[in-house]
Amino acid sequence: MTLMLLLVASALAGADGDGFTVADGDCDDLDPNIYPGAPELCDGFDNDCTEVQVIAVTPIMTLGNGNAGESLTWNQADRLWYHTSGTFNGQEYLEPIDIDSFTILPNLPIGNTYGPDSSNELMGIVWYPPLSRFIVINNSGDVFHVSPTGDFTNLNVFGGGGTGWWGAGPNARGYAVVGNLIYGTENNNSNLYSFDPATGVNLSVVPLFIDGQLGTGCTALTHHPVRGSVWGICRNPAAGFNSARLLVEIDVATGIGISRGNTGQRLAGLGIDDLGRILAVSEDNNNLGQSETIYEIILSEGGGPQPGELDMDGDGYLACEECNDAQVLVYPGAPEICDGFDSDCDGSLPLDEEDTDGDGQSICDGDCDDLDPLTAQGRPEQCDGVDNNCDGAPDVNEVDVDGDGQRACEECNDDNPDIYRGAPELCDGLDNDCNGQIPPSEMDNDGDGSRRCVDCDDNDRNNAPDQEELCDGYDNDCDGAPGPNESDADGDGIRGCAGDCDDADAAIYPNAPETEGDGIDQDCDGTDQVSEPKGTEGDDDEERCGCSTQSSPTGMFAVLTLGLIALRRRRH
Repeated sequence: MTLMLLLVASALAGADGDGFTVADGDCDDLDPNIYPGAPELCDGFDNDCTEVQVIAVTPIMTLGNGNAGESLTWNQADRLWYHTSGTFNGQEYLEPIDIDSFTILPNLPIGNTYGPDSSNELMGIVWYPPLSRFIVINNSGDVFHVSPTGDFTNLNVFGGGGTGWWGAGPNARGYAVVGNLIYGTENNNSNLYSFDPATGVNLSVVPLFIDGQLGTGCTALTHHPVRGSVWGICRNPAAGFNSARLLVEIDVATGIGISRGNTGQRLAGLGIDDLGRILAVSEDNNNLGQSETIYEIILSEGGGPQPGELDMDGDGYLACEECNDAQVLVYPGAPEICDGFDSDCDGSLPLDEEDTDGDGQSICDGDCDDLDPLTAQGRPEQCDGVDNNCDGAPDVNEVDVDGDGQRACEECNDDNPDIYRGAPELCDGLDNDCNGQIPPSEMDNDGDGSRRCVDCDDNDRNNAPDQEELCDGYDNDCDGAPGPNESDADGDGIRGCAGDCDDADAAIYPNAPETEGDGIDQDCDGTDQVSEPKGTEGDDDEERCGCSTQSSPTGMFAVLTLGLIALRRRRH
């Protein structure tokens, strides 16, 4: 009796004693840590028995038109499914489908997006709620906005421009809307793209891993509204190129994907409607005569660990055990290397691996000043007195030889402290302020050796500082006034320095007519002319007229002076 009770109790508690039996949903009744609702442990097992798996892929509708097209999307705005298609002449259109009545509604023509080449069929489509438009891609990688009325705008996100089946650009396929961004895949490589459909700008590219192996291409993506992850129809990395496709759940932030089962079909388009139905369309292999079939993918609970319980980088640690499962050299206890990662997962990055100034180099990379974004190995030298390229010293022209506060690379003459950018101009004939010009006031127009800024008359070479005063009425020595005897005060036309012996009397000047016997020397010959009485005996004619033919010394000097002045002025 006791043994029977124990067996009953054991059956009720489950074989592993966790209180759940297989009938209760225990997906591993030999492990007490695995049962419905159990906390997930970092052990690589599905502890809570909630991970979904594909249990059936059922055909529900054959399109039957034989037109090219391998994509499918759910439009929550009108609650219809849309399938891309095309005709033999390259005309492309969308097929609205009421999946509940298995009815194809009237086609929505969208024009010819890539010319008459029917091989450029539409390969991907997704309804984008923020713009209330479809995002469509053709076989050559050209991306379009398509409105519900059929007009389209080419965004050309992936480059495109190719011809033939693969084209020159990526063979992009499925799309998934996550927030305002769209994630896209390619049919023949491992990349997972994200871009902003409002601008058509690519934002990121990450490699896609499926069950720890690098992916080999996906043909469709969609966003799971309940689980919050992206799901894809992808090739099995462990099988051939034309093998049946896997249903994969993808973390778009890391590119880590986990297979939820083999669909057994070569599927392409994928979508999830508001009832949670997962539909996919068959791949037509670019065969215009082959009809596409819509399948429903049915999932069940159980099997498979969480994405964080895989070792994606193969370093021997599960993602939940380490700090970066995309880097094989990063794991608990790993040696620190100069790579910008917390290699040993101790929660801190060594100081010499930090890029404090954001210039792309850390100290261990060779950045000789990690607080200056203009300083790092290979950077161009700046005129700042700093070793910007980290070669051990600033450039030779980054010094201030003359001590004027500016470096040689900043000014036009580093050998003169009076010359620098913004310096006041001096009367030295130099470009003091480094504006590329010498001021006109510092020129010597008359060639007398004195610049205009100090020459009181730069049009007359007889006038300059330290020149001798001439008898010309000019300020020859630039002291502010002509010599004191260079004026003609009485206006008789003769200056004092030219022999006017009385510059206050206009009647007195050299060779002026003499008035006899008036006691005045009008002609400045040094004597006053006096007449002798008539009939005086013994006087010769010269003595009687009072005008000796012998010139006085004073008169001769005056005449010579006037001659010299006239000669000198003619030479100038």
